[in-house]
Amino acid sequence: MEKAVKRYLFIFALLCSFLVAACGGKVVVDDTHTFESDRWQSFEPQVFDFNIRNAEDCYDIYVTAVIDTALYHEKMLPLAVNLTGASGESRVFRYDMVVRDKNSWIGEYRDGLLYSKRCIRQYFFFNGTGQFSLTFKQITSRYELSGIHALMLRIERSKLEYPK
Repeated sequence: MEKAVKRYLFIFALLCSFLVAACGGKVVVDDTHTFESDRWQSFEPQVFDFNIRNAEDCYDIYVTAVIDTALYHEKMLPLAVNLTGASGESRVFRYDMVVRDKNSWIGEYRDGLLYSKRCIRQYFFFNGTGQFSLTFKQITSRYELSGIHALMLRIERSKLEYPK
């Protein structure tokens, strides 16, 4: 009887580990950079390093700006984004993150701060596997932006939806 119980427990533990491994592979990066004194200076690029193991999958790249709306009054946060790959290739693009429309802030409030999340690239393919870095610079005309508390990066495998 003890052997049967041990066998069932072993099989149950094995199945649980397979389920955890299958579900855990969706998120590649989930990282946060917090700014001192809620100020992002123009000469302080934020670099996120990560590893891509499967270049055949496509990914969604999300950026969240954590903003103190009492200090930041602009309608958008312009970003220069530079993706550098393992072999040294570089892809550069600009993304204007709209954080406020005419009447209200865009995002959700948590602990008195606005979390404004955007998908800056959907169905994105990396050129290969290995170590990558994603660099963000604020490209306003000001030396420092007050009210930017943190910048968050999340990269996850895309869920492809094909037309019917």
